[in-house]
Amino acid sequence: MEILEYLESAKEKLRSCQLDAVRSFVSYAEEKTDRALLINLPTGAGKTGVISLIAHLSKYSKVLIICHRKAVKDQLLREVSRKFFRSTIKDKEFELKKTYRDSNFNQGDGIYITSFQKLSTLEEEHLADVQKTFDLILVDEGHAEPSPVWREIIRQSDARKVVITATPYRNDLFELNVSTDHFYVYTFKEAVDDDVVSAPIYEQIANETELLERIEQRLTADSNLKCIVKCRSLDEIRRYHALLSPLFVTASVHDRLGTEHGNNEFARVGPALKVDGLRIIIHQHKLDEGVDIPEAKLLLLTYELGSGRELVQAVGRIVRKYENSQPFVLDISQGANEGMWEGYRRFDDYLAASGAAEFIKSLSTSYLIESFLKNLPKYSYFDKRFKERLDINDLSPENDIKIPYASVCFIQKAEDFSLPLFIDRLYWNLHGSGALVKNYKALDLNILIYIEFGSSNFFSQKIFFEPKLNVIAIKEIQSGIAIFDSGNGRYYNQEHFRLCNSIHIDKLTALAAKTKINQIKETHARAIGQAVRRPESVALKGRDLGDSQANQSNSRYALTMVKVDNLGLDGKKESSFYIGARSGRVADQKESNFTLQDLSQWIDEIGETIESGGSAGRLIKSYAQPIANKPSSAILSVLLDFTDLDQATPVGLGTIFPDFSYVDYINGISFDAHGEQIELALSYSDESSRFEIELTGSSIGKDHHEWIATYLSTGDRLKVLFENGVTYLNGTFYKLALPYEQGIAAEDSFASNSIFALNELLGEHLREKGEILNNQYHRTTSDNFDTNSIFYLIDKLKGYGDPTTPLGDLGPFAKYIPGCDLVICTDMGVEPGDFILSSPDKLCFVHIKCGDASAPQSSAGAIAEVGSQAIKNIHFLASDDADIKPGNFTSWRTAWPSDRATFPLSTRFRLTEGVINNHAPADDSLSDRAWNLICERRKSIRCKKEIWVVMGNSFSARHFTESIGNPHTCPSASIQAFQLIENWLSTADELDIDFKVFASP
Repeated sequence: MEILEYLESAKEKLRSCQLDAVRSFVSYAEEKTDRALLINLPTGAGKTGVISLIAHLSKYSKVLIICHRKAVKDQLLREVSRKFFRSTIKDKEFELKKTYRDSNFNQGDGIYITSFQKLSTLEEEHLADVQKTFDLILVDEGHAEPSPVWREIIRQSDARKVVITATPYRNDLFELNVSTDHFYVYTFKEAVDDDVVSAPIYEQIANETELLERIEQRLTADSNLKCIVKCRSLDEIRRYHALLSPLFVTASVHDRLGTEHGNNEFARVGPALKVDGLRIIIHQHKLDEGVDIPEAKLLLLTYELGSGRELVQAVGRIVRKYENSQPFVLDISQGANEGMWEGYRRFDDYLAASGAAEFIKSLSTSYLIESFLKNLPKYSYFDKRFKERLDINDLSPENDIKIPYASVCFIQKAEDFSLPLFIDRLYWNLHGSGALVKNYKALDLNILIYIEFGSSNFFSQKIFFEPKLNVIAIKEIQSGIAIFDSGNGRYYNQEHFRLCNSIHIDKLTALAAKTKINQIKETHARAIGQAVRRPESVALKGRDLGDSQANQSNSRYALTMVKVDNLGLDGKKESSFYIGARSGRVADQKESNFTLQDLSQWIDEIGETIESGGSAGRLIKSYAQPIANKPSSAILSVLLDFTDLDQATPVGLGTIFPDFSYVDYINGISFDAHGEQIELALSYSDESSRFEIELTGSSIGKDHHEWIATYLSTGDRLKVLFENGVTYLNGTFYKLALPYEQGIAAEDSFASNSIFALNELLGEHLREKGEILNNQYHRTTSDNFDTNSIFYLIDKLKGYGDPTTPLGDLGPFAKYIPGCDLVICTDMGVEPGDFILSSPDKLCFVHIKCGDASAPQSSAGAIAEVGSQAIKNIHFLASDDADIKPGNFTSWRTAWPSDRATFPLSTRFRLTEGVINNHAPADDSLSDRAWNLICERRKSIRCKKEIWVVMGNSFSARHFTESIGNPHTCPSASIQAFQLIENWLSTADELDIDFKVFASP
């Protein structure tokens, strides 16, 4: 029997809307189209009957019905398999097709009922079989969000497709690819006018007393009626259960309620509905779909629902016709829910008043774009020239397209990556989101041009579509795939594209070494481990950050962004790049306005640099390095980064602020968003090598929570901390390791590069200040220190005061302070250092120590005292206050070591005012002039400030460098020395002071 014949024979048993819906399917099935038929029926209008009729009456032998939730799937199975035909319309004779559950899709012809959740678990090849083997696909969208699996179903399947929905929201239908020529829209207004459903009456409830009175009044008036209570959380379910159960028999349903059914609390709906004398049933989401309770005519909404879809879904439970009962909604949201319902009714009235065709037509982006463009003249004068109106279908990309800025993501490919498949899926993703897409091939680039509409953010109750055109250029390279997308789409770790993580920043930072001279202008980094007393993220900017003496604190941060300039030998900028670790993005900061040929060559050049590698320098290498494997230890806590939010964002009754949130991990993530409890599940995907977040517990089914899971799953907004100290950030695991643990080479160690080996600092007879006999430096003369002392080696710098002094007589320190014109011995007492040295462009405070080792190593003990003393007095180099003088300032005019010494050095002013051995007068006048010169140079930005730590016979530069190069054999004393030096470098660097260590070879 033909469908139309059957409808005619059964028209007395079917509603007019069901007849018209099935007739629209007949018209659609006769046309050749790859788009889906849209059927819109409000809840209670007989949606399930339409699905049953089309599935059994159509000529298609193998039919697939897809829904969203298991409860709906179970209901569909009962209705479609026989209940609708045999019980509802009482047709005992029609031969029904076989109906199957979704456990096996290869049981022959018939009707298969499944869920999007089930399809999402299928391997790719099995999903392809679904695409190929079914003739007709029916999608019961209900009130649910479209599933990403739908895109895969429509992408290649030749089957006819029907979408049955209760809420025809425009953004959803874009993804469903509905036909603009074939559709059936039956509005809520029409259903009310046809007496199919009843329009609810809203009552605003001010307080608890009024609420109890209203419920008691309604349920007492009719002993058959039931009340549904919708709560926002399990705690609220329990609260209302305690409040209402003394009045009427009450049952509560929630996944986390016990299975003992004590106090009428259930985990499943079925047993709850069987409670004797049941009048009130309380839930969160359990009754939203797949459950029919005709006698439920009273709905209590205990909170402001998160979306119009959720509200229509909830109200749909009570609008079905039941005797002559009027449905009521008791609303305690201060009118918010009623306001949302009024918005839905205005939209529904618009559809009913001949607006459906206009609305459906708006789902065609091409129609909207053409309508937008058709009133523009073919030629216009713009930007100082005449330009032709765009026709997206008639472009010559090589001639028509220019790329203002090269900003390209470099992504690793999976082993089974296919460029044609990637282009195809990207095309369908864009198409499914409502964009008008055109694919071109230009040179060795794949070009996708797409136009999409966004809604203006300036209006709360109005919509204004803003057109935007974007360009994607794709090129496959040896190391991965290069993608330019002006719309800033995310491509890293996109499993359905067969794309993996972004190319690691270790490789990308080879761009920071394209020339021998480079300057790192900016770095951004995120903390690994728990950042309690340190910043969670750090951004540094400077003329050249590579000049800074980075330290072991960098090892506690993972590098996320670098900006670098590469300079030629002439000092001019040859290239400049922004390098992003999260997205693998490389942006050219120097060149602009690329042709497609320029862009292709630029991608090749970047790809070759990435492949060839290069030393990115010690600054970049000082940051935390990744480890290969996921740790086996337990998760301790997580950090949720909401700082990318533009402003505080309402979520239910709470608010999420643009801030960081540390949350202890206890079988999941649960946190209070200032009044709204959010529950999230964390799972690790071995395939994508990333942690994924989804809603769990009380957050399941809350539309207004969905964005949180999506937001935190994107980029580096989730940090996971493990008990063993490992940190997960942006798809990578980091183990806190100090640089010495990484086996760093000497040239990459800031500590090693701060140490200068001098042969003169190793000698059997070498002493710090001279040989001591009877507590006297007996080899000191009135003009010179003991010639076997480090003081003497420093003092040789005074030779700069005599132009005839040979360079070789200036001592081993001369090349470190050329043009020295100030040498003062400030030793003894509360000293700022042993010597103060200066030239017009350098000011140095010198601290000296000498041991007696013939073969010194590199222990922390050898340097701890003298280095700590240097850091303790660093304020004398950093302060601009000339009134703060060294504690031994008044002794500068005396002999050294004192006026009472048997063998005194006659003056401490070894070189001042151009005079060698400048004798001080009895007052402090010479000291004051010298101090004023020191303060003047200390203030000058042209004068470099340095701390010198000089160690003889106590510390070996070679031993230190070789030791830290192998952390497995490195002596603990050398490790401690490394940590000390790096900390001193850090302290000095923060004050723009260089820290140099002079040691034995």
